Amino acid sequence: MIRPELFHPLISHFPIGLLGCYPIALLLAFKWKEQMLATSRFLLYAGILGVFVSLYLGDMALERILPSLCDIPRAYRHEDQAYYLMYSSILLVLIDVGEIAQKVKAQLAHYLKLLFAFVLVFFLYRSGHTGAELVYDYGAAVQSTQYCLKK
Repeated sequence: MIRPELFHPLISHFPIGLLGCYPIALLLAFKWKEQMLATSRFLLYAGILGVFVSLYLGDMALERILPSLCDIPRAYRHEDQAYYLMYSSILLVLIDVGEIAQKVKAQLAHYLKLLFAFVLVFFLYRSGHTGAELVYDYGAAVQSTQYCLKK
């Protein structure tokens, strides 16, 4: 059975992949508008759903690893970056909904989405980097096993 604190890294890689591809789909939409706009919407909405699930699982994992973590503010920094990622995702969804409802001109909305997609990727990178630091530098949720080095 998988340890509960490991569900967060297991699930959080999906929004990383989905939202990481989002700006590429927006750039390709300049050439192939209809196909890539549908693809970019899928990437955004599926990615933000993954962010919400990942935040929930991250809170659950934090409760489990907090007693063994030596640098607690670093864990909260990782959480802050994830919330900034969520806020930028929500902003992108609002721009997209405004475009669909024709409250925002399509070309202006596309440039705004492209701009904020790069902001989103920045917070995606920062969140992933601080999470990787927790695991690789501070051993968060890492347990040694007896299976290592046995031959």
